[in-house]
Amino acid sequence: MARMPSRPGTWAIVRATLAQAPADSRRVVYWMFTGSALMIGLQIWDVSGRSGPPVIAELLSVLASVGGVMLLGLVSVVTEWSTGAVPVKNIGMRPSSALAFVVLLAQAAATPATFQTKARFSTGRTVLNLTSAVATIEPRLGAPGYRWLRVHFYAFPLTPADVAAAIKGNIAPLDRRWKSKAANPAEYNVSNAVLQFGVDKDGKVWQIDLSVPGHACTIASSDVEAKALLQDYLFDGLRLRLRTKGAHPCEKFAWAVDVAVPVFEVGVSGR
Repeated sequence: MARMPSRPGTWAIVRATLAQAPADSRRVVYWMFTGSALMIGLQIWDVSGRSGPPVIAELLSVLASVGGVMLLGLVSVVTEWSTGAVPVKNIGMRPSSALAFVVLLAQAAATPATFQTKARFSTGRTVLNLTSAVATIEPRLGAPGYRWLRVHFYAFPLTPADVAAAIKGNIAPLDRRWKSKAANPAEYNVSNAVLQFGVDKDGKVWQIDLSVPGHACTIASSDVEAKALLQDYLFDGLRLRLRTKGAHPCEKFAWAVDVAVPVFEVGVSGR
């Protein structure tokens, strides 16, 4: 009896398919794997220095989310060109599409734990201990080339619905939760703070504003003053690493902030 040829494994099929795929399709896959590796690396950096079950759960969640998005993208690309359903010239990935894919991975990886932080603000005798942070960015009207990078702090954890809105740059649901505490001033006044950074196209900080309920002040009005307040600052367009501790005579402000969070573009439905 003739021996039946063995069936190739799944990975062998994928490799053979990609080897025969057009260059444009291979570039799509390259961007998918590069974006996935980048997001996993950023998440590992984010949790460095922390330990315990919450950190393990956060990493596993990110790996599952990124893996799912990557698999769906790979299947879509291979299916499109191999079936001829979409012309090859229509599935090439431009740099803007690659960036959009990385952003998609960032959104898929976001969980309520992504936004957990510890930040302390005070004005006079009022002290705010805040546990969540959401960072957004949007153009600065009337100042071409400059943007507002804002970090919104809250005294409560994000829900999955809050996360779904935040990754679209929409903090309205979070602000509604905060403002619902207005009937209790003792809670309302210690549940929110905003650090606002005026940044140029390279992410350099030229201005810093701080606001808490009932109080607001510019705590740095130049790049020199801003640099003196920022012990650690890194903004790559997708994530913000920020460590700042200081005080300012205006409103008797004092603060201690140490955060590492993703940054989301404010959309037309955002704040």
